[in-house]
Amino acid sequence: MKQWPVEYFASLIDQLVETDGARVALIGAPGEEEIAAGIIARLRHPEMATSLVGKIPLSELPAMLCGAALFVGNDSGPKHIAAGLGVPTVGIHSGTVDVREWGPIGPSALAVAREVVCSPCYLSRPEDCRRGLACLHQLAPDKVYQACKRLLLLRSPAPAAIASDNEPALRPAHPARSRDRAAPRAGTPAQANLL
Repeated sequence: MKQWPVEYFASLIDQLVETDGARVALIGAPGEEEIAAGIIARLRHPEMATSLVGKIPLSELPAMLCGAALFVGNDSGPKHIAAGLGVPTVGIHSGTVDVREWGPIGPSALAVAREVVCSPCYLSRPEDCRRGLACLHQLAPDKVYQACKRLLLLRSPAPAAIASDNEPALRPAHPARSRDRAAPRAGTPAQANLL
């Protein structure tokens, strides 16, 4: 009910690799190896992804996540751990629960959800959804990539000011004000409700 389609994850990974030079580590619990293999099998650049599914004990997950430039995942425990550690986090949410309640909370965390009239439905089995999980299946990879890009840009250092003898250095007009608008407040999940 909370699993974004495998082919969408593959498409998102391809875009992050090709556009942003990302190297990807897939994490998950023992028994989810087949899901990771399905993602890697669909990648255009499988050499840029490593499956750590079932290999990282939960006790070691926080240390591993601290080294990540970005965490992208379904509504899950690792999403909350990453967000709580301050790792830029994009949580992909289905309509089964209220994203305002269960979205990631952290200084650089976004919840991406497709707004549907039936949400939150609190259903627990995909076959009970009369809409074929439209909340997940109609949440396109490019919409999730936009959230990823926003967090990656917030994390990137500002370009160095360049000046010549004839030109002044270029600087943002109101750097503090633009930072305040771009970053969500600590402790408040930002939402990207996509139609």
